[in-house]
Amino acid sequence: MVEGETVPLSIESTRGILARGGTILLSSRTNPYRTEDGAARVHATLERLGVDARELVARGIPPASVDAYYVFYTDPWPKKRHHKRRFFQLATVEHLARTMKPGAGLHVATDHEEYWTVIEPLLDSHPAF
Repeated sequence: MVEGETVPLSIESTRGILARGGTILLSSRTNPYRTEDGAARVHATLERLGVDARELVARGIPPASVDAYYVFYTDPWPKKRHHKRRFFQLATVEHLARTMKPGAGLHVATDHEEYWTVIEPLLDSHPAF
């Protein structure tokens, strides 16, 4: 990035799992600002530091800085004792909203019906979504 130039920031989460239950964060394949090694560098850094996606959104992304989140097929952690590890929780939804620019998009996909019954009300009840 050139100093003084701003580019859209989109964050994509895909099926890969990091240590402690997080997800691999990638830039969108269609993003013209994407660098070829950007996704690999982000993944390697987060894995090395042991940071999961929830922690990154909570502490590592400035307020009102993200143009779009793409959160696809995060681990549903189907066992009840593991629900605390799910990406979509009230605190994470609050942090997503805080880090998104006005008018930003949140794109979510899951193939786990029970997990969707948790995600949908969380997002529907939040004024940002």
